[in-house]
Amino acid sequence: MWDQVQATLESNRQGRRDRVSDKAPSLLAGRVFDVQGERLSPTHACKGTRRYRYYVSHSLLGKGKTEDANGDVAGLRIPAQELEGAVRQMLLGYLNDPPRMLADFGHQDAVEYQAMARHAKQLAQTLEQGTTRERMELFETLIDRVTASRDQLQVIVKRSAFATESNEDAAAVTLALPVRFRRCGFGIRLIVPTQNSHASIAVDVRLVKLVRRGIGWYRQMVTERVWPSAIAKVEGVSPSLVQRTIYVAFLAPDIVTAIEAGRQPVTLTPDSLLKALPLPACWNEQQPIAGHGIR
Repeated sequence: MWDQVQATLESNRQGRRDRVSDKAPSLLAGRVFDVQGERLSPTHACKGTRRYRYYVSHSLLGKGKTEDANGDVAGLRIPAQELEGAVRQMLLGYLNDPPRMLADFGHQDAVEYQAMARHAKQLAQTLEQGTTRERMELFETLIDRVTASRDQLQVIVKRSAFATESNEDAAAVTLALPVRFRRCGFGIRLIVPTQNSHASIAVDVRLVKLVRRGIGWYRQMVTERVWPSAIAKVEGVSPSLVQRTIYVAFLAPDIVTAIEAGRQPVTLTPDSLLKALPLPACWNEQQPIAGHGIR
């Protein structure tokens, strides 16, 4: 049976070369819907040199926006990377739980169960360490449908991914995860409750880079006696940006640690941090401004 699954992966590989050649392909294209059954399509927006991917309801793509019964704009606009990460973590949690899979698919034969458990472990390793192409193939093999609402994600796992002759009539498996959306400046974040053991940690690469820049530039000033204007010339930025960024070096250590680990509050972004500078010299007074909500 597992040879058949491998053959399916190979077939997907041949049929998806164009999509995976993209710099940032949409791994869930064609599989995401809202609770009303409306498909969410991949799209993107650019800000400067950065490209932001989203899954957006069709009702939000056109010029006219529809309203629901409460008068709110209908449809969803979900950050693609965070949605794909949440779905990936849901699948990992399931694949690493063979007893649950046994209960869902009803494997009775011990040899068959052991084979299923080994196969699930291999799939989990690919989801964690595989290439973008391999993850796309697994998403196609495992996922029948993703349903997103404003408070929950549901993933329907294909029965064919694990069905055998002894359980071919088993029902499809539905995985569920509570979520919520939160606006941060001009962006939207998908929040997964931290008490969920399979929630992914979202490290903000830009925020980490900002902190490291500020600390590094401050050290240059102190140890090498380099003026901000000289640093700006080397880095290709304005002297005023260097002067503002250097204040980041005075962040409280626990805030820096949280940022490095991806445990900062979602409202703490590179833009919000720059706007808050300079921060109070007292570390305790920085918490409400930059560190409130650190987990």
